[in-house]
Amino acid sequence: MPEISIIVPCYNGEKTIENCLDSILRQSCQDFEVILVDDASQDGTRAVMENYLQNHRSMDARIVCHDINQGVSKSRNDGLSMAKGTFVSFLDSDDVLDCDFCKTLLEAAAKEEDVDIVCGNVDLHTPDGRRRKQFRTDRLRRPVSVCPENDIRFYDVLHFLDISCAKLFRRSLLESHNILFDKELRFAEDTLFSCTAAIFARRIIVLPDYCGYTYLLQDTSCSVSMEIPMRLDSLKRFLMELDRILPSAMRRMLLRKSLEYVWTIKKFGGIRRQEFLERTMNDGDLLALLDSSIRQFGGFKHRIVWSLIRHGISSSLVFW
Repeated sequence: MPEISIIVPCYNGEKTIENCLDSILRQSCQDFEVILVDDASQDGTRAVMENYLQNHRSMDARIVCHDINQGVSKSRNDGLSMAKGTFVSFLDSDDVLDCDFCKTLLEAAAKEEDVDIVCGNVDLHTPDGRRRKQFRTDRLRRPVSVCPENDIRFYDVLHFLDISCAKLFRRSLLESHNILFDKELRFAEDTLFSCTAAIFARRIIVLPDYCGYTYLLQDTSCSVSMEIPMRLDSLKRFLMELDRILPSAMRRMLLRKSLEYVWTIKKFGGIRRQEFLERTMNDGDLLALLDSSIRQFGGFKHRIVWSLIRHGISSSLVFW
């Protein structure tokens, strides 16, 4: 049984998949398998993958092909169903790994007992050529080990769960709790997956300064170009699903996406801001959830602005 199953969902990635596979092949730790899921690509992605594996027979890899496009969540779930590794890691076909990615995260997992998730940071490359760490590390000076259920420091590292990549997930944790990607979500599906896994994890290790995953941000990213109604609907589904499984002691996990929901209306609402606010105020279940999380866990500014919004002063949204 390999130590890591690396799952790579692919769609129209003929120009990037070879670099992605090269970064896997260069790993200093070779105890892994690779599961490539071609989601009915319309270009030559499948041919590039098949040719690559033909030329690199030492790589333990296989290709799964969809007849019709089913989305990244279905692709990742299909990869999970075939995984045999102790841990699972997700890699997008246009991203690359540092040569010591597997080695570094496995060594972190081995330092303590009951480690179910290991999180690294991300070297984010923007379309204009800039580079930065994706996740802020202001309050993190060294690797952090937390037990989510009873360690207040968990909320200092919660932002590392915004994506499912740059991590190791213990496969037995995912299988025992039937944790899969939500195929109905078009936005934040990987955040919901990671947060769900964290709820049940015994211990999480975070390596704040290790950027072993390079993420190439595209202008055409679904998260950037998505229409606001779909984005808001996805955020609502995220909040409702997370609220359904959260133990009462961990309800603070709802705060970040609650704040993001309101921020999304401010940032992208434009001339429809009032319409989206009114829709939110008329959605009883969503309103109750936003109310409880913002009023109980939000900072002073957000509590004040939210109170003004609730009293009909929608212009206060500008201060969010």
